[in-house]
Parts: sequence; C-alpha cells; structure tokens
Amino acid sequence: MGNGLPKLAETDRCNGCQACVSACPAGALTLAPDAEGFAHPKVDEGKCLGCGKCVRTCPVLSPPVGQPAKNVWSAVSKRRDEVMRSSSGAIFQLLATQVLSEGGVVFGARFDGDFNVVLDACEAPADLAAFQGSKYVQASANGAYGRAEAFLKAGRKVLFSGTPCQIAALRKLLGHNDWNGRLVTVGVICHGAPSPLIWQEFRREREKVAGASVTSANFRDKCLSWRDFSMSMTFANGKTYSCIHKHDPYIRGFLQHLFLRPSCHQCQFRDPNWTQDITLADFWMVKKMLPQMFEPKGGVSLVFTHSELGEALLESVSGEMERMVLPLAPAMASNPASQVSAAVSPYRRAFWEDHGSFPLLQLLRWYNYRRWWKTVVNHFPEWRRRHVCRQIPDSRPKGKH
Repeated sequence: MGNGLPKLAETDRCNGCQACVSACPAGALTLAPDAEGFAHPKVDEGKCLGCGKCVRTCPVLSPPVGQPAKNVWSAVSKRRDEVMRSSSGAIFQLLATQVLSEGGVVFGARFDGDFNVVLDACEAPADLAAFQGSKYVQASANGAYGRAEAFLKAGRKVLFSGTPCQIAALRKLLGHNDWNGRLVTVGVICHGAPSPLIWQEFRREREKVAGASVTSANFRDKCLSWRDFSMSMTFANGKTYSCIHKHDPYIRGFLQHLFLRPSCHQCQFRDPNWTQDITLADFWMVKKMLPQMFEPKGGVSLVFTHSELGEALLESVSGEMERMVLPLAPAMASNPASQVSAAVSPYRRAFWEDHGSFPLLQLLRWYNYRRWWKTVVNHFPEWRRRHVCRQIPDSRPKGKH
C-alpha cells in the first residue's frame, strides 16, 4: 500500500471469507473473533509489506465478475438413501461422487472435533458423508483455498463447494485461470451465516441438559419430513435431542435473523453476482409448480447452472437423477434468498445487548416466544387480543449469571 496499513473491508461489510488472510505473502494477517463471535482479519504492522494484495483480493472491495444463472432444473437423486441423508434432493452427492470417480478432489463443509464448521477436502467417496447436510454456522476457510490451488497445480480436478462469498473468495485468489476446466464450483443459496459463538453456546447448553458431550448434530433431520425438518443431536451417553425447526430455539433464532453476520444483511453475492458454476437450493414451491415431482419426505432440489462447465458436470450425472427444466424467473421467486438479503431483525440489537447476561436457551426462548405471540395475537378479536397481550412478559428473563 505504501502508506500505512491496508484499508480492509469495514466491519459490517466483511463477510469473513478469509481471502485476505490466504493472499498475504508475509503472514501479516490473522483472524480474531469480535464480540458476536464472527472472525475478522487483524493486521500485524510489523510484518505488513504494504503490497496491497489483501485489498486487491478482497471480493467485497473488488468483486469478481458474476455469472448469472442460465438454466434451472427441479431435480432429485434416484438414490433414496442419499436423499434422506441430505438436506433436499442429494444432487451435491451425485456431483461430488462423479468428480471423485475421475480422480478428483472435493471440498465441502464439515464439523471438526469440537463441532466448529470448517471447509475441508476429501478424496474418497466414504468421506463425503461428512459434507452432507446444511450446517447453519459460518464455516472457517481452514486453509481450503490454498489447498485447492495446490491440487489444481498438481493436475487434479477440484470440485469446490461453499457459500457464494467463499466461492467469490476462491475466484479472486485464483484469478481468471480456468485450469483447463479442472475447477468446478458449487454454491448454495445462502440464507445467511449464523454466529459460531451462538452455535457453540447452544451446543454446550444442550450437552449440559443431556449430561454428556455431543457425538453428532443434524440441522436438517428429515425424521418428520423435508419441510418440517428437525434439529437433532446424539450424545455420548446414548441420549438424543430432536425438535422440529418451528420450535427449536437455535433454528428459530437463525430464521428470525437474530444472530446472522452483519454483512449478510447486505450480501453482494446473490444473483446476478454469483460466481459459481452450479447453485443448489431447496425447491420449496415444488408442490405448487411441479406437483408430479413433490416428495414430502425426501425433498427436491433447485439446480441452477451458470457455465458450460457446470452444465457438463450436471449432464454427466443426469442418468442418476429425476429432473425437469424450469423457467428461470419463477424458480428464482420460489427461493427469495437467491436475490434478496436477509432483513435485519428488529430484535437483533436487543438480543446482543442481553447476550451474556442470561443462559442462551432462556434468552432465545424469550425472544422467539415474544415475537411469536406478537404475530399470533394480531389475528385475534380485539377483546381477546387485549387479554392475551397482558399475559406476554414485558421484562427480559430473570436470573442473571
């Protein structure tokens, strides 16, 4: 930069993709969590060369060229067992298995030993299970960008999956090199990135209730159905936790945007600014738009293709799925998060002001409960509404730590 420290993205715009950390040739950038648990880059003035590579690589400050969606399908894998283990139609599993069969490498999000979510690589089909299913926590890049580049330089094919901002970060780091078609990127329609701090606190409180450590967690358990998915956990003592998303405190808080990363409320990486080759999502309106494909238990995926590479990979597994082409505009409208950022919750500021003063489960239940009641009572007759509103607590939960 020449004059002082580099001017990185402002705190409320930084999406935590970690491209700047990966780009720094001097190792002058490290990550530190803020009060909400979101990682932000910190510059070591003594190490900084002033080269500006971190700023030039930042996809927020210098966005890569987008690839608007060209085609879209409703799709579901013919492998029923994989569909039940996946969040929707198990299309990622088909794409990943195909790349592995060609001697390639697949990158995706998994839990580490402490149930943090990290990006990692796998080279064997047996390891793909760790990448299956949505994980409603912001993932750490975990050095994945550099590892992907190393595999590409070694002549391997790479399928890199992640959120749109992580795909954009990879594109910025690798430049315009298409690696002779050996890099294929798969993004998801992202609702927003929840705080790792809140997830870890929720996990610990659930462990306290169960009296044992978590051994597995599933944010999209289809034990009831695809639409009425559940948060489920198993514990070392054999106990289990399962709660439909409408009542689970963590999922409700996530869907009400209580603890999303601030940049997610002004996301720059939605259509038409996607940079991935393929985008996967839930086809929530399948029953209305394509009733013949509706499968209440397993679910159905939306699959967008943005490039010839994406279309070629999807075509290579077309015999292993049921799919129907869709018009682009209605498909986008069926999953609004494809184009619209998550609105800021009117309770977000109060939630974080209260955070740390009360047990998390108690705090989440209070905010979820209060918002639910305020919504429901609007449909009551006036006399009933006045009576019920008097029952809603106006104070925050009692019993500080």
